[in-house]
Amino acid sequence: MSFTPRVTIPQFAFLLTLLCTLECPATDETAPAKTVSAANANSALQTKSPTHIWGTVYRGELISHTFVLKNDTEKAVVIKGISPSCSCTVVRGVKAGQKIEAGSTLQLPVDLATGELLGRQAKSVEVYYDDEPRPVRVIMSGRVKPLLKFQPRDIATEVVCGASVPPKDAQFRVSPVVGTQLTLHSVRLKRELVKATHKQVDNKTVLLTVSPIVRAGDMPGPDGDTLIAELDIDGKHRVLHLPVTVLRRARIGFTGRKSVLFRRKMTRKIAQGKGPIERHLDLKSVGGPEHRFRILNVESPKKFFVVKTQEIAPGQHYRISILMDRIPKVSKTKALRDVIQIKTDDELVPLLKIPVRAQF
Repeated sequence: MSFTPRVTIPQFAFLLTLLCTLECPATDETAPAKTVSAANANSALQTKSPTHIWGTVYRGELISHTFVLKNDTEKAVVIKGISPSCSCTVVRGVKAGQKIEAGSTLQLPVDLATGELLGRQAKSVEVYYDDEPRPVRVIMSGRVKPLLKFQPRDIATEVVCGASVPPKDAQFRVSPVVGTQLTLHSVRLKRELVKATHKQVDNKTVLLTVSPIVRAGDMPGPDGDTLIAELDIDGKHRVLHLPVTVLRRARIGFTGRKSVLFRRKMTRKIAQGKGPIERHLDLKSVGGPEHRFRILNVESPKKFFVVKTQEIAPGQHYRISILMDRIPKVSKTKALRDVIQIKTDDELVPLLKIPVRAQF
C-alpha cells in the first residue's frame, strides 16, 4: 500500500467537484432531445416519451422519473446492460438478463442527483439489449440553480486512520442564495460515514457541524456520503441531497514533497566531478502522541540511487535522504526513473513509495 499524497480538504473537495464537473458538464438540455427519437426509430424497444424535461430545480434536489419501454417485436428481448452517462444518474430495479416478452413493457425508473451540478444539464441512460450494437437512449434534461451557500464552500471532512486522537469537527455556515429566511429542520446521512448536527444562528444562517465516524478497519483513501437536509426557505419546504467528502489519511506520511526530481543542472555536477547530489524527504507520524513506527527496510529496486535514513524523533520522525553519486552507463537516455520502497512495522501503512527521477 502506498501513501496518498497530502492535499488539504478544500483542495481535495475542489478536485472532486472539478472531476464531477468534467464528467457531468453543463449542456444544452434541448439539443440531445432533438435527435434521440430518430436514433431510437429502428429499435425493438420503443418509448412514446424518450425525453423528460424537468425545467428548473435547485442544487441538491433529487429528480426521479420513470420511462416506459415497450417491446414492439414478436419475440422476447433480453436486457444486456444499462449505461448512465455519469455517476449522478442511477437506474433502479433493472438488471442485465431481464427479459421483456413480445408486446410487454419495461419500467425504467431513473434518479438524478443534482448535488454537484449547476447550469443546463442533459443526462442520458442507454439500454443495451440482445446483440444489438446500438442501444435505446432516454434523456433527462433541465437546469440546476444554487439554493444554499456554504462557508467553506464544500462539505468536507478528514480523519486519520488508526490515530490515537479523535478527529476534528468541521463547521460550515449555511445561508440562502435565494430567499431571505432559512430554517433547517433536520439532517441525516445516507451512509452514516459522518455525524452531522446543526444550530440556528439567526433567521437566515445555520451552523452545520460535521464529525467523521472512526471505524476499525478503515483504510486511507477518499470516500463520500450524502447529507439529506429538510429545510424551509421563506416558508417553502424542501429536501436537499448534498454531497459530503470524507478523506481518510494514513497515520504515516511525508511532509512537503512526496517525490524527488534531480534536474539537469544537478546531475551535471556529477559529470563535472562535483557530486554526489542529494535530496531528502521527511516521514512523520500524524497518528497522535502515542503512535510510534519503525522503518524496517529501504530499497531502490533499480539500484540507481543510494538511500539513507536518519531518526529525528524516536518512532515519529525520520529523514529519508536520496543520493546520486554516478551517472549509469545507459545509452541514449535522457532520464532515469525508480520508485524507492520503504517498509515499516505499521500494520496500516506497511509500505510507502517515493517516485524518483533524474534528468540528463
